[in-house]
Amino acid sequence: MSYFEPETWRPATRQEFPDYLAERRAPRRDDERSGDILVIRKTISPFDLYTYLKARFGEPNGLMTRLASDDSDNLFHWDYLLYAGDQLLTFTGATREVHVSVERRLDDAEWLAFIRRLRTDFGRVGQDKGRVAGELEKWSVFPNRFLAIANRCADLFHDLSEALPKLQRAFERDDARPGREDYARQAERQAALVAKITAAALELPILTPVLFECFLGLVVGLLVRPEVKADLGRFDAFSRGRLNDKILSLHDHCRGFARGLLPDNEALQRFWPVVARRNDLIHGNLDPVRDAVEIVYFDRKRPLHTSGGAGHRSYWDSLMVQYRPQRVIDDYLAMHHVIHEILEHMEPQVRATITAVMGDTQPGWDQRRRKIGLLFPGHVVGAVMPGLRYDSELRAPRGRSRTAAAKAVD
Repeated sequence: MSYFEPETWRPATRQEFPDYLAERRAPRRDDERSGDILVIRKTISPFDLYTYLKARFGEPNGLMTRLASDDSDNLFHWDYLLYAGDQLLTFTGATREVHVSVERRLDDAEWLAFIRRLRTDFGRVGQDKGRVAGELEKWSVFPNRFLAIANRCADLFHDLSEALPKLQRAFERDDARPGREDYARQAERQAALVAKITAAALELPILTPVLFECFLGLVVGLLVRPEVKADLGRFDAFSRGRLNDKILSLHDHCRGFARGLLPDNEALQRFWPVVARRNDLIHGNLDPVRDAVEIVYFDRKRPLHTSGGAGHRSYWDSLMVQYRPQRVIDDYLAMHHVIHEILEHMEPQVRATITAVMGDTQPGWDQRRRKIGLLFPGHVVGAVMPGLRYDSELRAPRGRSRTAAAKAVD
């Protein structure tokens, strides 16, 4: 019995586990330490290793399993404490890798043989392995486009909300003291604020309705009634219909709504002009008179402005009229009011779930149970430990056949 004979492995007994813990606690000199650890990332998936081990040995029985919290926010989620003859063998599962620990040093050829023998043994227990796999929950992790766009919109909103008052105060100071000694330096600062405002005021009006439609898509994707989804014609008419009709019929086509929105909803009435302005931007619609930022007269080639002021300041004023940053801010808030209204029309438990999903980077969907899930914590944890080896680094010795390498470990 050895590491290279998976069929002979056995789980640690109840008595062997405390002995294992006592041995781990015992102090050792560096020269007394032995063994090897391989991190498996590429050659075998955590799914395949876990289902194989559980099919053979039942529930995980190691120390990390007992220490893990009852959620997915762990550095190590499970482990198996096994014996190959009288030699200890452990499998420890992290999120996307499995650490295999043995009690003696193995070279690359031996580790490659270990992996090959292990994968071969999958077939021996294939039926039980498949049964374990069938008992697992299957979650589809889907992209949260709403959150990605919401974060960008929030940044643009912050830029506008911060820069616009600063520019307004700077203009007021200039109006009070047009001949200031630090005129050039102040003009440079104002130019930077104008550039920040115009960039945000151009992008945010385009993204604001897109953000709303992503929210609507999230709601429909997760809450649409099964009978609606099954009727392709009805679902297509609903999902691709006019935005107004879609919002007003949410309660008819989706689960979890306590009541429907009414056409005269105040938040909706404030939102429709936002959508119209976005369409004008997207399609490049222009009305030279309606969209004019200033009226100027000419006598032949002599410009005659109807208002005075410094040349660059007048240009900046015209940009503020063109981009209307305050209206952009108001439109963004109006969109959020509609989202709030739709959420308020949901049943409390459904509202809480959708709100949580809106802020999750990797939400999940269980198709069999039609269930929404928050699968992972809002952070990613990783660790690099000295002395670890990785399966992607293993190299078979040159001039040595696979058969010869296999015989060397037997």
